Amino acid sequence: MNSNLPLLAVIIPFFLAIIVVSFVRERFHRAQQLRLILVIIFIAAITIACLLGLMLSTIFKGNTIYSAFWPQMSPFGLCLQVDGLSIIISLVGFLLWLAVSIYSISYIKTDLVRYYSLLLILLGAVQGTVLAKRSYKLLRVPRDDDCDYIFSYNT
Repeated sequence: MNSNLPLLAVIIPFFLAIIVVSFVRERFHRAQQLRLILVIIFIAAITIACLLGLMLSTIFKGNTIYSAFWPQMSPFGLCLQVDGLSIIISLVGFLLWLAVSIYSISYIKTDLVRYYSLLLILLGAVQGTVLAKRSYKLLRVPRDDDCDYIFSYNT
């Protein structure tokens, strides 16, 4: 089943990290920074939880989810595949990220913007690594036929 859900689960944390760096300025007081960052963390948590829940319901139906980003651009193509094992590992990674985000609120005293933006980048990187179709694609230039299942037609 072709879907953009895995791609959104990877891209949204990177987008929110850019928002944290762009909109949470250093001129705000620590309490205002923390409030804005917590709102963004809450938005990320709800969004990723909903995306993972939708993917989990599709996996429970016996389907495998495929997604491709720039499959025609061979060195930059990103192919994602979600099956039973990858969704479980993705959920565990998300829950660990959420626990770290909540638990570290009282410990991080300075440079909140950098810490929480890097934490969001970490979430996106973990989701991208876990949901990658082939792990060795992270180490090499992909072949042209790596994403062919997206464009194959039944004849």
